[in-house]
Amino acid sequence: PLDSHWRDASTRLRKDDSDERKREVARIYLKACHSTGLEVVAITDHNFAESPEISFIKYLQEENDNVAKECHRDPLYIFPGFELEADVGKGCHLLCIFPSETPLNVVDSRLTSLELPPDKRYNGELTKPSTVQMKHVLKVVQRDLNYTGIIIAPHPTNAKGIFDNDRISEWLQKEEYKYIKLLCLEIHKPIEKMSRGWQSLLLCNEECQDEWKRERPPACVMSSDCYRLYKDNAEDSNYIGYQYTWIKMSRPSVESLRQAFLDWESRIRFGPNCPDEQFQYPKIRSILVRDASFLRRAERINW
Repeated sequence: PLDSHWRDASTRLRKDDSDERKREVARIYLKACHSTGLEVVAITDHNFAESPEISFIKYLQEENDNVAKECHRDPLYIFPGFELEADVGKGCHLLCIFPSETPLNVVDSRLTSLELPPDKRYNGELTKPSTVQMKHVLKVVQRDLNYTGIIIAPHPTNAKGIFDNDRISEWLQKEEYKYIKLLCLEIHKPIEKMSRGWQSLLLCNEECQDEWKRERPPACVMSSDCYRLYKDNAEDSNYIGYQYTWIKMSRPSVESLRQAFLDWESRIRFGPNCPDEQFQYPKIRSILVRDASFLRRAERINW
């Protein structure tokens, strides 16, 4: 709601809105997440905010526990972060996500170290691009030992995505896509529903052309990239919970995301139903003890 791309007029926020108004919208936002069943979210406003004090993430974090109690659910796990435009061709967007415990001033400092200090992030409501190349962004976000983050390349085939032919030359697309430190891409539908060409590219199978083949296939996730709270009509998209991904994690963390991205075949699923509900496995319901010297007759123990 504090991002310039937000399209829901009733919850659109301005920087000079009161704390009470921002807190109210944060509560509405959290309730929308709970109503659609989300458990983990990443908040990646374009260029974060002018300062940590006015970041929408601050209000979400402060209201998270109270809203969860009202909804009779566990609090959301919130990854803080930002979306920036890296210096790739004419610009390529990257989502930078950090551990939930990361102080917002640290998130802010990471963006500053990527040549986007507070006074150079915006031109009015328009965000300014970074002058840093993608490989350096990956290094700053993913290799810092303090609050190590992770990066996802969003909307790769749309405007300012890694495969945007109008903005990035094909030779540069190949180079950036094949970089082994880029672990994950956001996609708009499951891979099995894509064309044969896209499947071969993303799965790096035998049909993939050698000049495009990665050392390791990238993980793919779907997300809402939400611009509004709820679906108002049949043609609406990009509302909270519009698209989502099931990720197997012992507990939510950036490290769990990294492990899932490296082992996506067993840890990432799409579809309306939780994968846990589809598992079938044997259960021991009882044990029968007989012919034992300490028992006169057989005895069944039911669990």
